[in-house]
Amino acid sequence: ITIHGVGVLLPIEGGVDSKKCCRMLRDDLLPVLDWFCPDGDCVFVRDGAPVRASVEAGGWMGDCHISVSEWSPQSPDLNIVEGIWRVMRVKLAEDVGSVAAGSGLVRRLQSLWRGVGVERVQELCCSLLRRVAAVMGSKGTMSKY
Repeated sequence: ITIHGVGVLLPIEGGVDSKKCCRMLRDDLLPVLDWFCPDGDCVFVRDGAPVRASVEAGGWMGDCHISVSEWSPQSPDLNIVEGIWRVMRVKLAEDVGSVAAGSGLVRRLQSLWRGVGVERVQELCCSLLRRVAAVMGSKGTMSKY
């Protein structure tokens, strides 16, 4: 997700270890960065998931000169993707019974993801200062976001 839109939602089969994470970053993240940030002026916001915080993933990002900003794994209030997932969950709930499991569900999720407008992503990005203030005001506990 960038200020320019959501990018591509890719299904992942099975678990993700450090090697698979690095392969996904190489095969899936780099093309997105080339598209959205052709001048290289991007910061990858990384949560504390062990595979993305691993030595291998960190080394790979360093080798590729990707700027990384750590993100608290306990901060859904500040995570832009949470606002997008919320909208997608509501729309998916409206489809109950009409969406099959497996590939039908993946296709529907990808369709919902592509339907997230740039304006919505920009609203979420621009709301970060308000959300940071709310989290600080609540001393890190739950906020209205």
